[in-house]
Amino acid sequence: MKKIYLLFAAVMMAGTAMAQSPIKYGIKAGGNFANNTFSGNGLSMTPSSVTSFYVGGLVTTSITKKISFQPELLLSMQGYKWNRDSIPLTNNTSYLILPLMFKYNIVEGLHLEAGPQIGLLLSAKDKFGDSEDVKDQYNSLDLGANIGAEYQFPIGLFLNARYNLGLTNIAKFTAVDVTVKNKVVSLGIGFRI
Repeated sequence: MKKIYLLFAAVMMAGTAMAQSPIKYGIKAGGNFANNTFSGNGLSMTPSSVTSFYVGGLVTTSITKKISFQPELLLSMQGYKWNRDSIPLTNNTSYLILPLMFKYNIVEGLHLEAGPQIGLLLSAKDKFGDSEDVKDQYNSLDLGANIGAEYQFPIGLFLNARYNLGLTNIAKFTAVDVTVKNKVVSLGIGFRI
């Protein structure tokens, strides 16, 4: 956890050094449509999405007139659903995520964004009848890539859509050869001051 805080502090200081205009702070929250991809030898598992949420803060600083940098620190609820032998299983994971977004201003208010993301697993539970803690079956770090768009209104309010593709195997399964990766579509609203 200390590593994430130190990384966030370093990013904030780097962003401050690059700033050509005032730094803007903000908050954001919204819905996640999360799922996992499973791949491996002879694996035939196609889970469905879970609907959850994210919430957190951000700092935006301009690099040029058209390009800005926006590190964020968010609590993100993720997971998947799957019917196992006709019995529903729901996996719920929570991550502390640090997206490092580079934004390009297309026209006034409309931005495209892309950047890497680091996630720290906080909890993982399977609900298959009773709820079971399965955090020990997951790697604690998740790396991903984000792409998205944002519309900023003049009053500070903004709308955001983003897709996160997990790049690393989040599973620590030793009995089977399987790769599990996160994928999340996020839609949200926020406010900058």
